[in-house]
Amino acid sequence: MLLGNIVLANKLGPPILLFKAGCIKVMLTPDGQVITVAFSIGKSIEHLKNYFASQMKIPEAVIRIMFEGDESYEDIAVEIERLNYRKPYLGGYRHKVTGAVFHHAGTQTVPKKRPQKDIVVFCRDTQTVFEKNKLEQSRNTMATQMTKISCYVANITDRLIEPKKYVTADEFHARRLKAVITIQTYFRRFHAKEVVQQLREERKLRLEWEEREEVRKRKEKEERLRKDYERRMNPKNKEDFELLYHALELWRKEEVERINQTYTGAERKAALCALLEQETQLISSIGRHRIDAGEENQQRAIQNLLNKVCTSALHV
Repeated sequence: MLLGNIVLANKLGPPILLFKAGCIKVMLTPDGQVITVAFSIGKSIEHLKNYFASQMKIPEAVIRIMFEGDESYEDIAVEIERLNYRKPYLGGYRHKVTGAVFHHAGTQTVPKKRPQKDIVVFCRDTQTVFEKNKLEQSRNTMATQMTKISCYVANITDRLIEPKKYVTADEFHARRLKAVITIQTYFRRFHAKEVVQQLREERKLRLEWEEREEVRKRKEKEERLRKDYERRMNPKNKEDFELLYHALELWRKEEVERINQTYTGAERKAALCALLEQETQLISSIGRHRIDAGEENQQRAIQNLLNKVCTSALHV
């Protein structure tokens, strides 16, 4: 086996390979095959022999390592592999004057790999559990008694428990879904009944209110007609007489229009004369009522004045 592109250190101590980069070229003899292997800085010849022995499955004793070249030091060109990512900062310190950042040694070295073991760790024994039987004492101590010749134990309260049909998960969820749908159905029915009952109550209240309003309006109309009739039959003040004169004028206009549409010539004149007489009688009747109302109002005013005078005299 022939090694190239390496520098052999002094011969006093153990042979050390000093690399300027992490790659070396190895030539296999007598085939002459050349391969490139990457190693960390500061690996020994012993480490190389162990590596090639494990890779080629041969003993270390039959491997010979020879260095091609003289024993003098020389500078050689090495291959440098640059990484395309920025190394993360994992600890260290910074120089206050120059600003240079120094990392800890642990961040500059490759972590140590676990040594290869000849023992198989992924086996059946490492993935099984050993079962152990352990006795446990219950918290409550209970006593039992069985029926025998000299002792009778009643079995009235005993229950016979029998295994039932196995229910799968799909059957269980289907039964639950059916129960939920049934509950929703009854709830919606109850809610619909409540809504209908509320609508019925509102309709009943509305009808009662409309009936009361109709009765109230009818009574108000009757009271208004009664008061109007009373004002017409027994006028008391100026507004009552103006109401009578206005009603008389409306009646006269209606009668004149009816006579003009019904009669002509002498009959029309006779009807108009009769209408005039009736109007005169009504005006005179209203006048008499007005005189009577004036006297009554005057007597009432005098009586009110006397009452006030009496009241004032009593207070004095």
